[in-house]
Amino acid sequence: MAINLKKDDAITHYNIANLYRKIGNYDLAIKHYEFVIRLKEDKGLDIGSLYIDSMINIGICFKNRGLYEDAITIYEKVNQI
Repeated sequence: MAINLKKDDAITHYNIANLYRKIGNYDLAIKHYEFVIRLKEDKGLDIGSLYIDSMINIGICFKNRGLYEDAITIYEKVNQI
């Protein structure tokens, strides 16, 4: 079964990322979180708290993969925002 996504649907990508994170597929989770982040950074879309939430969740993915320095780096970026 295929799923059609709206091109700039931040909520759908965020929810898909959460599902991938919860089942331990961190690479695909990060891919979808990064898509959400780019909607704000590259396209200037107002996506509310999904921007920060996506960064925090990428940090969780890094931590769960044992990439502690990467997790710290993204958490520091979140803290600056």
